[in-house]
Amino acid sequence: MKNRFSPIRVIYYYSLLIFMLIISGCTTLDTNDDSASTEIVADQPYYPIECKEILVPGGLKVNRDKSMFINTHSFKGGYLRLSGRLEVNSLTDFFINSMEKNGWRRNGTAKYKDVLLAFSKKSKTCIIIISETSLGINTEVSIYITETVGDEVSLAPSAPVTLNEENIIQ
Repeated sequence: MKNRFSPIRVIYYYSLLIFMLIISGCTTLDTNDDSASTEIVADQPYYPIECKEILVPGGLKVNRDKSMFINTHSFKGGYLRLSGRLEVNSLTDFFINSMEKNGWRRNGTAKYKDVLLAFSKKSKTCIIIISETSLGINTEVSIYITETVGDEVSLAPSAPVTLNEENIIQ
């Protein structure tokens, strides 16, 4: 007479049972029939809370651990770090088009391995750097934005300073 439950069969059935429990644990039952609720589509462009003037593609996620903003009586600004699986060229086109539609003027572009885009409007400056990670899996975007508030004295000289014998300190 053959043994109906060999050790290999027992291991197989236990493995199958554990697999089924894991799979069923990953599903949820949605008992709310809320047809009026709106879903946020992940691929829709959005304005991050920190930078409400800069439209960001939905495929980019904000890295709050690597972002920082400051707000003083004379200055507002900071940087926002984002990452996602988007192509550098399409991101460059997206930012150029969306920034110009939002009233930003493009001051310059630098492209090599990374892409640097410089924009300005009124008392604001924005620099966007787009780069691929070393393995080319993700794309990282750094957005630096500054705004001068009020008529405070600027830290930068208003006109270029030329050095001559009168203004050299000895």
